[in-house]
Amino acid sequence: MAAFHQDLRYAFRSLAKNPSYAAVAVLTLGLGVGANTAIFSVLQAVVLRELPYYDADRIAVMWTKNIRQNLPDGSSHLNFRDWKNRTRTFEQMTAYYRPEFTRGTLTGGPGAERIHIGLVGPGFFQLLGTAPLLGRTLADGDYTATARTVVIGHGLWRQRFGGARDVIGKTIQLNDQNHEIVGVMPPEFELPTADVQLWQPLFFDGPQWQDERSRGRDSLVVLGRLAPGATIALARDEMDAIAAQLRQEYPASNASFGVLTDPLTDRVIGLTTERSLWLLFGSVGFVLLIACATVANLVLARAMGRRGEFSVRAALGATRARLVRHALTESLVLSLLSLLVGLLFAWAGSVALRTLAVGALPRIETVELDAGVLLFLLAAGLGSGLLAGTLPALQLSITKPADSLREDGPRSLGGRNSRRLHQALVVAEIALAVMLLSGAGLLTRSFLKVRAADRGFDSTNVLLLQVDLPGTYDSGPKVRTYYLEAARRIRALPGVAAVGAISDFFIHRQPDYRVALEGRPPQRPDDPAPPLTEDQVLPGYFEAMRIPLVRGRLLKESDLAEGAPPVIVINEEMARRFWPGEDPVGKRLKYGLDPGANGPWKTVVGVVADMRRQRLDEPAIPYMFQPGINSQMDLAVRTMNDPAGLREAIRTQMLALDPSVPPYGITTVEQRLGRTVALRKLQALLIVALAAVALLLSMIGAYSVMHQSVSARTQEIGIRMALGADASQVRQLVLGGGLASAIAGLVLGLLGSAGLSRTMSSFLYETEALDPAIYLGVTLLLLSVTMIACLVPAVRASRSDPMGALRQA
Repeated sequence: MAAFHQDLRYAFRSLAKNPSYAAVAVLTLGLGVGANTAIFSVLQAVVLRELPYYDADRIAVMWTKNIRQNLPDGSSHLNFRDWKNRTRTFEQMTAYYRPEFTRGTLTGGPGAERIHIGLVGPGFFQLLGTAPLLGRTLADGDYTATARTVVIGHGLWRQRFGGARDVIGKTIQLNDQNHEIVGVMPPEFELPTADVQLWQPLFFDGPQWQDERSRGRDSLVVLGRLAPGATIALARDEMDAIAAQLRQEYPASNASFGVLTDPLTDRVIGLTTERSLWLLFGSVGFVLLIACATVANLVLARAMGRRGEFSVRAALGATRARLVRHALTESLVLSLLSLLVGLLFAWAGSVALRTLAVGALPRIETVELDAGVLLFLLAAGLGSGLLAGTLPALQLSITKPADSLREDGPRSLGGRNSRRLHQALVVAEIALAVMLLSGAGLLTRSFLKVRAADRGFDSTNVLLLQVDLPGTYDSGPKVRTYYLEAARRIRALPGVAAVGAISDFFIHRQPDYRVALEGRPPQRPDDPAPPLTEDQVLPGYFEAMRIPLVRGRLLKESDLAEGAPPVIVINEEMARRFWPGEDPVGKRLKYGLDPGANGPWKTVVGVVADMRRQRLDEPAIPYMFQPGINSQMDLAVRTMNDPAGLREAIRTQMLALDPSVPPYGITTVEQRLGRTVALRKLQALLIVALAAVALLLSMIGAYSVMHQSVSARTQEIGIRMALGADASQVRQLVLGGGLASAIAGLVLGLLGSAGLSRTMSSFLYETEALDPAIYLGVTLLLLSVTMIACLVPAVRASRSDPMGALRQA
């Protein structure tokens, strides 16, 4: 311990004498450690930290699988009942209503407010096992027709009640009825979705839940807790068998139904999110390795300048272990100092990521520098410091005292072995930088391809308003009158160009419709069916979205009139699927669960361009539009300029029309579409930033090696110039050495990138993982940067004084 204390004091004193070297080394390691810690804090919060539910890894979520369309869908109550009665692998099962269709209106406060609510079945909170922050959760006695009890979320508790502890027992007015608050959930409770602010009992005693004709409904999502000893794999097998039984027992409704059984973690986090974060964590690990290699080069260069000192120590009896410990102690001090810098970078990075990743990552608001993250910071800082110092320490320890004392003096790099180690570290830095730059280029190009994808409509200057009429609008005429008047009022506002409405702009559901074409054989129940959606449209929608008309005509307001002939407009993809090579205008069809029933034939009057209404990186599906209005609609308002200034005016007009129907989720189409690619954007942005850091560190490493190489070869360069070599030849000599390392690193990096191409391909959109343009660009960039890094030492070498160099020999 006395010797270690002596080494520690000497290390601090030595670094104080070389503040520029210490600052560069500490900042380099601190940047690498801090970046890794920031990304790890996100990885831990989103992926590694267990969900806030009791034994969350034993909870599964189940959807009905539409076999004909190969899509997940909601489940009916009767199918859920049979699953629950027949399962042996699940000890508990519950269900909740699909959250995209459950909204309610809060009144009795500062104003009417439309919120998302969770309609949850018996046992919902008990299965999840999360204790309320205040009060209790819903119990069996709350599931009656007369009960009016709710549990509220943490955000609503803060917003409406100021976080008061005496909120239990108070009432809240939901859909014009008073409900007693029996509990408040903690902020991390986010089921069914993160924006649910209130939970209400959903009970299945009504006749609509028991009617066998409702077995094909898609209203529920099912949760199950695995029984002791059961696994997800066993549960999947059992649920598949139960679904097969139900297909045989109820062929009219269940012929195309299976079951999707997945861990709740996959439902909340998503496999794409998890893979993306692991990719980012691996990428930032490359940055830390590059930082270690850069610092190792700096430490080695400094150590070689002290070989005389170490030779004297060895000659006076210092053992190899003593010399290694002395050298590693200085590296340990560097790593301890880098921890402080790394902590600052990690804090700044985590704050920035919490802002950048909003809307892109679930649970991002829980990111914090907790004990686990700080332990990671400590391990990464100490480990990287020791890794950076080990090779130089070992290189010094094998020095023979007599040979060192006879060598060329302090300017020597320590011979051929040391120069080779320097070059190997630079090659490793460049190889890792190439892999990061290649990945950054591919992801950036992929993101730009998504952003430039043909949307099929003009999304600029369009506001979307979600409107959900309450039960007081109990008839079609009332609903129609409301929307037509709302459109008229908004259209009259200055700056509004067009107004329309659609029942589901972003396609939350794709019903299992079958289509019957006039003059064609009907589809059989087991025939494969493409994903197909149908929307009701308030005329003016196509104009508001500027959707190109390919042929025929658009819908008109007269198509809404009582007794008007039934007409529809379809998209190009539907035309290709059902009338390939034909003009569909004038064709007639029926569609529905049973299109052979006595329903009206609908005439196709127009074809519009395909629209990417779900995600910009997903292809369009067949869809059709019919004139009509229902209680839930998305109003599309095109403005002549920036729509932000019209938000309040539109909201005022809507509330003036009916104060009990506040518009919900007012946003622009651009913002909504941006959310669908937010993860891609975040991924590309972070990897580009990491690649830029890697490029800078590689440049520092190349410059450091060339600078030390020129210093070590001062005598050789002097002799060459004395024998007739001119300045250009000296510059070529120095630049050639630097480019040789760069080319070796490029080759290794390109081979590594090619090896990772399969991993990268799953993250790319319309971009080849082995895109030659990307690799050519990376090659030219790295060669240019290396040339710049080597140019200053090369120019300095070409200006050497031959006589002065020869006198030092």
